[in-house]
Amino acid sequence: MSSAAVPEVPETFTSYDEVQYPSHAYEATHPDNMYTLGKLFHVTPGLPDESSILELGCASGGNVIPLALQMPRSRVIGVDLSSKQIAEGQATINALGLKNITLRADDFCNIDESYGQFEYIICHGVFSWVPPHAQRRILEVCRDRLTPNGIAYISYNANPGWFMRGMIRQMMLYHIKDLKDTTPRVQQARAFLSFLVTSTEGQETPYAKFLKQELDMLSKHSDSYLFHEHLEENNHPMFFFEFMNLARQFDLQFLSESNLPSMIASNLSPKAAEALTALTTDVYQRSQYTDFVTNRMFRQNLLCLKDIKVNRHITESSVDGARFSGRFQPEDATRDGDVSPKVEINFKCPNGRGIKTAHPVLKALMFTLNEAWPTSLPLAEIVKRIEKRLSETLVVGEQEPFAIPKICLSQLMQMMVRGDVETRFVPDRFVEQISNKPTVSPYTRLQASREALVTTNRHGTTQLDPLTRLILPFFDGTRDRMQLAECMGKLASEGKIKINVQGGTAPADMSTVHAAAIDKIILQLKRLALLVN
Repeated sequence: MSSAAVPEVPETFTSYDEVQYPSHAYEATHPDNMYTLGKLFHVTPGLPDESSILELGCASGGNVIPLALQMPRSRVIGVDLSSKQIAEGQATINALGLKNITLRADDFCNIDESYGQFEYIICHGVFSWVPPHAQRRILEVCRDRLTPNGIAYISYNANPGWFMRGMIRQMMLYHIKDLKDTTPRVQQARAFLSFLVTSTEGQETPYAKFLKQELDMLSKHSDSYLFHEHLEENNHPMFFFEFMNLARQFDLQFLSESNLPSMIASNLSPKAAEALTALTTDVYQRSQYTDFVTNRMFRQNLLCLKDIKVNRHITESSVDGARFSGRFQPEDATRDGDVSPKVEINFKCPNGRGIKTAHPVLKALMFTLNEAWPTSLPLAEIVKRIEKRLSETLVVGEQEPFAIPKICLSQLMQMMVRGDVETRFVPDRFVEQISNKPTVSPYTRLQASREALVTTNRHGTTQLDPLTRLILPFFDGTRDRMQLAECMGKLASEGKIKINVQGGTAPADMSTVHAAAIDKIILQLKRLALLVN
């Protein structure tokens, strides 16, 4: 969430200058994701690499600066009312030497034709935290500034889930009503929630359990999150139908959710899916009833102009040209790579689902994707790798005439709608093969010099350990593995790092130790999608 342009309410401006909200990358907002979902539903706004992108409420640019760096032919504009955060973001842009991005301290009301048109408009964590007239202005900007096939992303707090969280917010606000300064307000809000949890300790009521969950959740977040999420003057959750009734007034229609599996009825419990399918086929009603069933607290909607024809019937032709990636961990590590039809393996997916199978092609599919992760692969490459794996590992008598391409396509489509695999229609923005001189993006290296949380090239965030943070500035593409090991040795000699060597009685060859540590870090950076060309 970031600040919004509402000049009539100066508290919004001063609160975000006083307590800055962390500005990070959000994978769901990346134009690659919007382009993929649009293409699946026959809406094509144009390739992200050559597009115009607008973010409303950009804070210090943590979400759009990496976009500008990844896509140098794009035009990126971020708008936020907080001049302090804009100045911080501009300093980062200047340090990186980016020429295709502009951050503006401006009111949304001033966004006019001089801004131009945009294939992608992003408004993350703003809509619920501004008054109704500002919400209408956000939708008006989307209508007026989207290209004919453009896509807008808007997130907001959703009911029914936010009813209970809103209850906690109201109790917190009552408790701190006589406090004026920010720090004691946040401290007392936390103390009050702890008091509620302590007072209901030992109870097995839904209320007591929910309080405990909220305390656990907030303990993992910063004071700025608590302040802006719970204690701001404006916080207006909506039902999906309320949001869409408002969006229709500005000639906007629902394209999809930013996460495909969350809008698929079959991903609910069997009874819920059956009842919902029988109840309605209307996408708006089904989305609303799904929120009722799942008690949704937060929504990330994609919108497009009302005249665009949206086709949500996904067929095999819908995924022509798609690339797939996924992580599948066998429960029994000793069975990793075993594609024998005689062995059944249970795989665990990141979404919590389990897949149990003995089918050689399906096992080979999951092993292939897991080994390639985080790299995405086109269907033809997946089939090629599976054919090679089966030919090399299956013994005579096990090699049935499998229709591998057909099986893979069918399984990948099922996995896509269940959320077992990720799908994209553009190449990855990180490397699959480690180069002779491993390189990390200048933005990530700059972030690492400031904090442990850095942006990946999947447009997410990850925490770096202290050793990786210290060595990361040397991954600028000018050093090979041995030169990086020498840099680590220099840091060690300066007392900045210490590597513990275990085992053996003879003195360790530290150059070998440093090289081994660098190899481990390089593999970690690849797995985290931090290496670039």
